[in-house]
Amino acid sequence: HMIRDFYIENIRRQMSVTPTMEQDTAMRLFAEYMTCRDDHPVFILNGAAGTGKTTLASAIVRALMEMKQKIVLMAPTGRAAKVFSLYSGQSAYTIHRRIYRQRTGAVGLEGFSLNDNLHTDTLFIIDEASMIANQGYGGGGFGSGRLLDDLMQYVNGGRNCRVMLIGDRAQLPPVGEDESPALMPQVMGSYGHIVMHATLSEVVRQEEDSGILWNATKVRQMADNEYAEELPKVCFRGFDDIRNVPGNELIEELASSYSRAGLDDTIVITRSNKLAIRYNNGIRNM
Repeated sequence: HMIRDFYIENIRRQMSVTPTMEQDTAMRLFAEYMTCRDDHPVFILNGAAGTGKTTLASAIVRALMEMKQKIVLMAPTGRAAKVFSLYSGQSAYTIHRRIYRQRTGAVGLEGFSLNDNLHTDTLFIIDEASMIANQGYGGGGFGSGRLLDDLMQYVNGGRNCRVMLIGDRAQLPPVGEDESPALMPQVMGSYGHIVMHATLSEVVRQEEDSGILWNATKVRQMADNEYAEELPKVCFRGFDDIRNVPGNELIEELASSYSRAGLDDTIVITRSNKLAIRYNNGIRNM
């Protein structure tokens, strides 16, 4: 109990805001998970945009670092790893880079086998876990071709190692899968582990200040209430971060964003691959 309370106290001290009831419940469950004596328990933190998932996750990372707990931060893609590094203040790696090694003599993307996990007493924290696929695609490439299976085999290969998975089950699942397997307690329990999971659902960020968040929340509510077949109507009024721009102003808007936010942070989202190709070609020509 004393060790559990020590975890809670340290995480709460690292929070930049007073925790919500859901965040408080999640940090208590996390403390229980960290003091669990079962072999390789799994902790899942599921939360939507604006629910304080990032705030809680970064507080957990800072608290663990202060407590000298050995941790390894990972994410499925390079961009996700970069974002994880920025908000946690610690270096994060792609899952592939950490768990696979290229076999001697192999060329290109062929011939990667599962690495040996030489870590001891280490917590592996995986962000954007909704992207972790577990569909085998056959042929060479990486390990078994099932990333989640390989990740769990890698973690379990270390002495007293365990994994924490952070993500949002409402995000698009991996290609070919109906849901994100790494965020499903029943799937993670099939590996023979005790699974503890916490969900953050209460939006704590000020919706009135963010048109993006306000509209995203409306879309989520439609999906939760089985209205996913209806097209959502985007609301532009009253928000500073979302505007309706006519097509003939797009190039000027892009140029303005490039100079203000930079190339990497200017993103165009379209409704189809066909439109994406058309926009990419047009932008590159300009």
